[in-house]
Amino acid sequence: MTPIRYLMDHVDEKFKCINKTGVTPALCVCEDIGIPLSDSFTLKVNITSNEIFLSETFLNYLWAFTFFSFVYQEKSNEYLLGNPTAICLPMDSELLKQALRLKSFCKDIVYHGFTAWPKDTIFPHFHGEPSDEIEYFEVRTNGLFSTAIAFLLMHEVGHIVLKHMPICDKKTDIEKKIKYEAYKPSDGDLEPIISAESDADNFAFDVLLKLTDSDDIKLNNSYGVASACVASLFCIKTLWGVKSKFHQASHNRLLHSIQKINLLGVKEKKYFAHYASQSLMLFLDQNGKYLTNYDAGQDEYGFLLDTMDQVDNAIGHFA
Repeated sequence: MTPIRYLMDHVDEKFKCINKTGVTPALCVCEDIGIPLSDSFTLKVNITSNEIFLSETFLNYLWAFTFFSFVYQEKSNEYLLGNPTAICLPMDSELLKQALRLKSFCKDIVYHGFTAWPKDTIFPHFHGEPSDEIEYFEVRTNGLFSTAIAFLLMHEVGHIVLKHMPICDKKTDIEKKIKYEAYKPSDGDLEPIISAESDADNFAFDVLLKLTDSDDIKLNNSYGVASACVASLFCIKTLWGVKSKFHQASHNRLLHSIQKINLLGVKEKKYFAHYASQSLMLFLDQNGKYLTNYDAGQDEYGFLLDTMDQVDNAIGHFA
């Protein structure tokens, strides 16, 4: 049993708290240890048994990536406020070293699968009151992880509520044909599937972001939604893999989540635009591409759109 299972009661509680649809599937964690995440799945729905299956490999990946991403964003913001001309964040504290180890661990999961949590690295578990900075980020990561999973679960519930199951069945059939018959689906085959996936995302966005009038809860939920989209982006082995046959491109999904989060105030808009831009720059860097030709004087959202263009241009080379 991997450490992530200790958090599943919390995930189940969060899911039940936000899910007011009357559709109440049971959550089942599937042991898929050793299978590369790029060859596995994240979540699957079984309507007949009323269950949602979650990949144990993906759950471990999501917690690790959420910790890295959250630490990097918070510490970058903190550092740049005091050093506005700095180019990059020095990764010299124990907290940041732990975050980098988990980023490397995530890459191993994508390419080789999950086998064991690395030694001398923090891992998912419950805390009481945090006693130091690392424990503070562990506690926050637990909450963000549960919210990210809740968003992905509500996406699946959205398919059921919106009566997408015939389209989802068609998607499954096309996936099998692609895998076993070298089948090339037409745009007419794919358009209803992509539309249904976007509608399910919007359903989940609305549940998480309109659930409460509390700014604090809305802010936490917004971060969970954004981190789920960022983590999905980094599940991809290759740059051109952002173009999915069945979903909108991963970077476009991230932008869409940020636009939904713009229900919050100006400060939060800037924060999440910066978070998305920074994530896209890391993604480009990981794939040997670097951000060029941008206006350093523009606002955070303009910079995000510039970064989106850079990703589109990089993908274009593989079109």
